[in-house]
Amino acid sequence: MKTLIIICFSFTFLSDFPFHPFSSHDLQAKSIFKKAKKKAKKIKKKVKKKLNKSKEKITKTTKSGFSKSQDVYYNSLLKTFKKSKKECSNYKNPVKNFHEGAGVTDVAFIAFGDTQLGGGSKDQNDLQVKAINSFLGRTIEIRGESHEVKNVRGVIMAGDITQNGRDGRCFEKNEIRKFEEIYGMCGERKLKLPLYEGWGNHDYYEWSNPCYKVFNHPAIRYVRERNKYRPEITNYSRNGHYSFDWDNIHFVQVNLKPSNEKTKNKKNIYDPYNALDFLRNDLDKFVGDSNKGVVIIGHYGLISDWDHDRWWTQEEGDKFLDVVKDYNVISYLHGHAHNTGLYTKNNIPIFNVGSPYYKEYNPDGRGHFTYFHIRNNKLSAIDVSWDPKDPTKLFYGNAWSFNKEVSIP
Repeated sequence: MKTLIIICFSFTFLSDFPFHPFSSHDLQAKSIFKKAKKKAKKIKKKVKKKLNKSKEKITKTTKSGFSKSQDVYYNSLLKTFKKSKKECSNYKNPVKNFHEGAGVTDVAFIAFGDTQLGGGSKDQNDLQVKAINSFLGRTIEIRGESHEVKNVRGVIMAGDITQNGRDGRCFEKNEIRKFEEIYGMCGERKLKLPLYEGWGNHDYYEWSNPCYKVFNHPAIRYVRERNKYRPEITNYSRNGHYSFDWDNIHFVQVNLKPSNEKTKNKKNIYDPYNALDFLRNDLDKFVGDSNKGVVIIGHYGLISDWDHDRWWTQEEGDKFLDVVKDYNVISYLHGHAHNTGLYTKNNIPIFNVGSPYYKEYNPDGRGHFTYFHIRNNKLSAIDVSWDPKDPTKLFYGNAWSFNKEVSIP
């Protein structure tokens, strides 16, 4: 701190000279200027040396998996997260309890995107959680078939954990901690189900903030740390990509997009951190030629007039489709658009799984999520929406519903 003060003083002193230091009429002033300039250079070298040492410390992590410097920013979040880890350590793996045996598939789960803590309506995530909790145990109809909402494995969140990627540094709001307090990890918070989240484009937004120049993507470290404690995890990377199995269905979370290519704009660089490579290697190792059903989760969709050419290119999408063409991909789930929808690409059902946003994006003025039930050789899905005045008042299939025969070994 003393060093920085000296630098500021030196340059302030020089800028306040009442005469030009290079004037031939004042050799004494010129001499003073040279000495001050030389001293400033020495101070600058010392500061640079200290900064380099601090950068080296960043790579040294604590037992928590966070860097020592980062623990300063994450101190309050870590307290919350450590409580979650302790509570989740006693959490019983639901897969063994729900799985009826080899060759039998009965997997139910819920999905939506764009929690975006720090954006939208302040109550939208609390209302979303109330709606989902109230949905459990009901009996609904999907295209003429009855489904009892029981043994739900968990909730998949398809990107955009926060609005701005903030973790509380520089006296700003801690959006990540708020997410943790509402959604938790294994049903220990307000949401009564395990959560499988991913990060999206909004989690990058503080890259332009000087406070985030060193640790510029807190959401990645947050997801990566949580991956160590998910009960059904099969694979995860240091960049937050991960996969897990429910029965004989393999799920892969690729976060922003299934691509290796960065996207740039004036404010940010959106880096998917080699998500396509992770997907390719994961499928090769954990699926292979088993014909196991595969569900892929990303933040961006494959809608040409919305996602492609605006957020990622058609060429990137084609490379993704080429990687998965020899696998039994039964669906691709995404968020980003904040509304809900269903379409297909290369015979793959693609679900825009809805969001808590009820004041914007959804013309019906409701929040949305999607319920999936994979039962033996049939994939059923339905849009579920809720009334913001009473989130326990639910509407089924008003936007769309879906049934399709799928091949599950």
